[in-house]
Amino acid sequence: MRKFTLSLMHAFLPAGGRNALPGKRGVSRALLGLSLGMALTPLASAATSAQQQLLEQVRLGEATHREDLVRQSLYRLELIDPNDPQVIAARFRYLLRQGG
Repeated sequence: MRKFTLSLMHAFLPAGGRNALPGKRGVSRALLGLSLGMALTPLASAATSAQQQLLEQVRLGEATHREDLVRQSLYRLELIDPNDPQVIAARFRYLLRQGG
C-alpha cells in the first residue's frame, strides 16, 4: 500500500510530493481530495446517461404518439436540468402538440 501511495504522490503532486504540501497532513488532504474526485466521477456520468435515456423516451413517445410517456419523461428531465436546450425543445414540441 505504501508503494502505491508513493507512486500516486509522484504522479500527481509537483516534485513527487516533496515540499509540495507541508507535512503528512497536507499529503493526506491531497490524497483524500484525489480519491473523492475519482469517487464522484461515476455519479456525473450516471446523471448524463439517465438524462440521455429520458430524452430517448421522449423521442419514442413522440414517435408512437404516447403523450403520457412524453409528459412523464419531461417531468423527470426538468427535475434533472430544466435549462438544458434539449429539454426546452422537447417541452415546446409537447406544448405545440397539445395546442397550448
